[in-house]
Amino acid sequence: MINLSTPSQQMLDELNADLDRIQYWQNRWHSGADWIAASKVNRERWNKERKPFIASEHEYKSVNGNRWYCFDIPFWPEGFDDLQMLSASFIYYETYASIGAFIPKYMMNEQTNMMDDACVIYTSHFFERYCERMKIPFRSRQMVLEFASIIAFNPLKDDTDKDGQPIVVSRMPKAGYTYGVRRKDNPNIIEMRTFLSDKNMTPTKLRRYEELRERVDDESFIAESYNLSVWGSIYQKNNIAIPKE
Repeated sequence: MINLSTPSQQMLDELNADLDRIQYWQNRWHSGADWIAASKVNRERWNKERKPFIASEHEYKSVNGNRWYCFDIPFWPEGFDDLQMLSASFIYYETYASIGAFIPKYMMNEQTNMMDDACVIYTSHFFERYCERMKIPFRSRQMVLEFASIIAFNPLKDDTDKDGQPIVVSRMPKAGYTYGVRRKDNPNIIEMRTFLSDKNMTPTKLRRYEELRERVDDESFIAESYNLSVWGSIYQKNNIAIPKE
């Protein structure tokens, strides 16, 4: 089971092994009767709200002992004639002492021009500050839903702190900024350790990340990100279309 002490390469290997099984499990679920019933509900909600939302939440416990939070996001991509579904998942752990999340990612290797396995970790301290500063109940379903709805597309920016030490900053759309560090033995693994809402930011820091905020908060960025995800899933032959009535 993955935790913060898991060695970097072992973590990436275990994430990949779990994801292969999750893909198989989700494909089976998306072809069953429960999926047909859920699709009707999702389509009705889309017709009312006309914006992406978290749907069809499931938990999957892998043979490695990892607890995965799996969900779908219905949306209507540009150039499509019907609703599509973005299927996503991440490890969410909760113990008596702490909580956290492991988000599997891919990052561009500039030397090979290929995508490398990666992971962004959100620590217990991050969730404490996120809930405190966004006024969300800690360890609640609302916390997980809010988190899941805004982590899909978060560009990373390498920066330095006040002491000149390297950090990684990410914008959570219309919410605030996460701050973390890259692991020294594998920079593709990032530990996000805290969160600052826009209200907690100093004017200097707001100006420093103004370009990042304007980019991520723009509705066109979210729409474009969803579109790219759909085309990527089509290329990998694992896209999901919502059944028509």
